[in-house]
Amino acid sequence: MTQRLKKVGTKWGTSENGKTYLKPVLVDHNGDLSKQWHVYYKYWDDDKQRLIKARKSSIPGHLSPNRSQDPKVRYEELSILRDVLERLLKLDWVPNKKFPITKLQDKLPTKVPEEVSVNIIDAIGQALELKKSEASPKYFKMLSWRMENFKEFLINNNLDHLIADKLSRKHILAYLKYVQESRGLNGQIASNKTRNGYLGDLSSIFNTMVAHELILINPCTKIKKLQEKTGRHVPYSSEDIILFSKWSKEHSPYLYKYTQLIAYAFLRPKEILDLQLKDIDLQNRVIKLRRESAKVDAVTIPIIEPLFITLSEMFTENTPKHYYLFTLDEKPGPKRIAQTRYFSRRFNRWKEEMTEKNNRSFTQDHTLYGIRHTFIQNIFQELRKMMTKNEAEFKLMTITRHRTIDALRKYTRDYSMELAEDWSNKFTLRF
Repeated sequence: MTQRLKKVGTKWGTSENGKTYLKPVLVDHNGDLSKQWHVYYKYWDDDKQRLIKARKSSIPGHLSPNRSQDPKVRYEELSILRDVLERLLKLDWVPNKKFPITKLQDKLPTKVPEEVSVNIIDAIGQALELKKSEASPKYFKMLSWRMENFKEFLINNNLDHLIADKLSRKHILAYLKYVQESRGLNGQIASNKTRNGYLGDLSSIFNTMVAHELILINPCTKIKKLQEKTGRHVPYSSEDIILFSKWSKEHSPYLYKYTQLIAYAFLRPKEILDLQLKDIDLQNRVIKLRRESAKVDAVTIPIIEPLFITLSEMFTENTPKHYYLFTLDEKPGPKRIAQTRYFSRRFNRWKEEMTEKNNRSFTQDHTLYGIRHTFIQNIFQELRKMMTKNEAEFKLMTITRHRTIDALRKYTRDYSMELAEDWSNKFTLRF
């Protein structure tokens, strides 16, 4: 029977130069063939001056034990790998050095890489299942949706019969072209950012396939991301905010309530749509943003007075706590609004009307999210009246929940917000 990974019973070795190492042991996960079997060992790191844990499960072109579903084959190949590693550790080899294949020809069997025989549709399903345990629920939902779209593309183009390892870079490029031509807003041309997002998710799935030996090579490798146009959320003037407040109260009260959460709690649009009544504690006046909804991590947000009044009008204590705050029925309900464009379209109607009636010059960079920028800049300007720039920034970070100054400065980067101090005494030239 093979050795199990236990602290007791493992043996230590010494290299030719007197360095200690833990002799490699085979880890078979109690015979579970669905997991990655490997060889575990420890080696001495001269830089860190301590033993470092390491594992190895294959030697490309020679040993690929996890491709086999026969436990006997796995034991045989991993036993060879274990012996090879022990020989190398004895010679003072460490993992950051190139694996010396030429010195080990007598120990290693020569193997032609096997063709993996998993169907591409099945391989995507297996990779998704493996991803499920490591991805957040929110990201996994989006990833699953994109993979369903990819599978639909494969089926429509008669590629669903392919063995996973036969899917090529050419096929991926064809899919990315399809994404750009059809996955934009309302079926229009998608941005480079959207295309790059699909490429990143595909590459992640194929990396998982490679790691679990469903395929040999990631077909997304060396496909370049396209340059993305970095848009800017232009802040609004005080007059614009007054016009929007007046218009939304009259023509779209639901939009007005939605934007109050952007302006007074600095929530992002998707965070607002994810809000359930159980996240809102009116008694203690806080919103508890769950980890799966927040951009970074779970956080508690104070409810200031103007927002408290609005939220108090939107639901009662008897409303079920699992209800979402914003729904298509314009009242709390069991099904949230699916996409932020629901409110963006309403906001665009205001922009169009203001352009026609009030001669406002709004561009595509004047977005609903720009309201968040506007209110952050407004607080920053007020703080600057009584604080230095650094003091104001650190105070503002506690309000906006930005984790770094650089992230905050993307909001306060409008250099026209404040004049520079007199620099006349900095000159050394005169004319």
